[in-house]
Amino acid sequence: MLMKRLKLVTVILIVIFALSMLSSCFRPIRDGLNATGLPIPDPITTSFNLVEVFASGGGGSFALTACGILLAWGRVGASFEELEVELPIYRPTKIMDDVIAVSIARAHAMVITSDGVLWGWGNNGRGQLGDGTTTSRSVPTRIMEDVIYVSAEDDRAMAITSDGTLWAWGSNRNGQLRDGTAEDRHSPVKIDESAIAVSTDSAKASIFDNALWMWGNRVFTLEEDTNGDFQIPIRDAEDVIYILVEDSLGITPDKNIGVWRVENKPRRMRDDVVYVSEGIRTFVMLTSDGTLWGLGRNTNGTLGDGTTRDRREPIKIMENVISVSTSGEHTLAVTSDGNLWAWGENALGQLGIGNNQGQYEDRTGVIQTYWLSPVLVMEYVPEGYE
Repeated sequence: MLMKRLKLVTVILIVIFALSMLSSCFRPIRDGLNATGLPIPDPITTSFNLVEVFASGGGGSFALTACGILLAWGRVGASFEELEVELPIYRPTKIMDDVIAVSIARAHAMVITSDGVLWGWGNNGRGQLGDGTTTSRSVPTRIMEDVIYVSAEDDRAMAITSDGTLWAWGSNRNGQLRDGTAEDRHSPVKIDESAIAVSTDSAKASIFDNALWMWGNRVFTLEEDTNGDFQIPIRDAEDVIYILVEDSLGITPDKNIGVWRVENKPRRMRDDVVYVSEGIRTFVMLTSDGTLWGLGRNTNGTLGDGTTRDRREPIKIMENVISVSTSGEHTLAVTSDGNLWAWGENALGQLGIGNNQGQYEDRTGVIQTYWLSPVLVMEYVPEGYE
């Protein structure tokens, strides 16, 4: 009997030790302290009414207010020395006025102002800014006029003017610009005259009359299970109203989302999807009721579900969301009350909480630089209220 009791006690001690080791893998910093023992910064209280957010794969973050003010923080693709913005940018900081549209790449950004002028800044080694040079820009540089739509990728960009003309510039090594050559273009080149939307990546896609056309390298199509390189556009799916190219996502008018790289066949992920953002095999989806869902890679807590576990099926993250953007390393969201939330990697200050620290330390005491759950960054308080 004594031996049995000793064995039982030994088993219990082993279980307790194992559980303590497991729990120490991710040690939350309680009582409002981060991994360095410093208080977690309070959110910024602001009268800025945020309407849209943008997360960059290069560690930058951007937010657009209802009155056209563009805020930026983290590694934003430029130094902004002429704007007298102090670096590093650990808190949301105003960089432009009168902005109506934004597209962010890893190391450069494109924005449209209310007068239809397209501006760009950041890395320009392949002519991706479209200013006729390969000189990187540290401040917004005027590119072209009468623009209503823009999409930027790592080393190229595309834009649509008010008459439906599609323009492209930047890297063209695989014919992605669809101008009949493989030469880089440092200035906008006319591509088509009937585009209503465009999304850029290593493969390119454009929507003409709600039909999806694709070209470039590594193109996957639905109709013929085709996988190859094409300089001539291939008509693919019908009735598409929203596209993301990297992992071939599309939203149809019935608000269903298809993931088109699942054995080259469409796969319905969720019903009632109105918006999707993708990072490095990470997807966040917004449904019409304002619910945010996450799917895919979750290495640095990019999904915001409190874990680093990858998800094969959509998991619910937040409610009352009106805008979301993920980069594969961090995610930003704006809720219907105007508040800004962030989670995921923070090594470059891209969460906007005032530092580049994380929420957790591992069992050896090494500070992790990411947050696994949403943290409040900016709290919206209308003018005249406290």
